[in-house]
Amino acid sequence: MESQDRDFILDRLDAIDKKFDSKLEKILVQTTKTNGRVINLEDWRREADKDIEELKTKRSENHGRDVVIGVIVVAIFTLLGFFIEHLISKS
Repeated sequence: MESQDRDFILDRLDAIDKKFDSKLEKILVQTTKTNGRVINLEDWRREADKDIEELKTKRSENHGRDVVIGVIVVAIFTLLGFFIEHLISKS
């Protein structure tokens, strides 16, 4: 192969290599940006999951509290009903 042909091929390969380097650099920049956004979203998701679990726990506690209050109210009205019935039957 002639020296001139070899130099031409090497120059072309060098140009192609520079294009690949440029494209790889752009891909690296975009990947870094995307990874940063994904990491932020993952952090947000972890916090949201904690908040959701806390709300589930509070809802469960509130439901139990509401049941106890309901039982107490029913018991009070039952006792009040017995008391009123006793007063009426005594008269």
